[in-house]
Amino acid sequence: MSKSKVVSWFTVLVFALPLAATLFYLPFALSDSESRTTVDASAITVVDGNTIEWGGELCRLVGIDAPEPARPGLWHGDQEPWASRATEHLRKHVSEAGELEVSVAKDSDTSGRKLIQLYIDGVPAGVRLIEAGLAYGNVDRLGDSGFADDARAIRQAFLIAGRPEFQDPDVWRKTHWVNPKE
Repeated sequence: MSKSKVVSWFTVLVFALPLAATLFYLPFALSDSESRTTVDASAITVVDGNTIEWGGELCRLVGIDAPEPARPGLWHGDQEPWASRATEHLRKHVSEAGELEVSVAKDSDTSGRKLIQLYIDGVPAGVRLIEAGLAYGNVDRLGDSGFADDARAIRQAFLIAGRPEFQDPDVWRKTHWVNPKE
């Protein structure tokens, strides 16, 4: 390889990588931050890969769908080992976070859970789960719940990470309900 090609590649790496990193993480620094509340990890109990208990209420993380654990009476079977992995991944990130913030959406989900965005060191928890292959993005199906910047980041993370190794939980639930919805 000629010296000019080496210099060209070096220049691309020196400028392109920091630019790409900035473009990926900039939305987290600017997104929906005016309504964030800083919380202590001890105030959060991770229920499953996309549900936490906070302030005495069950809260659903917006933008993602994590694999389903066993819930007899609700559906047949489970999406193990993925459900436990997603739960433990979220639990680990919450307990090790330098900073946790919560932003509450105006709506609740069909199960009555409060819809929230949980930020772990400034990054939406859903992005971390998608990057680990432990969640599907669902903003195209359910909307952004008022978190447009985070929805873009979740879509981008899903495009980069690709489909997880388990079936989309939305599809899985439809075929495993104990009492299927009409």
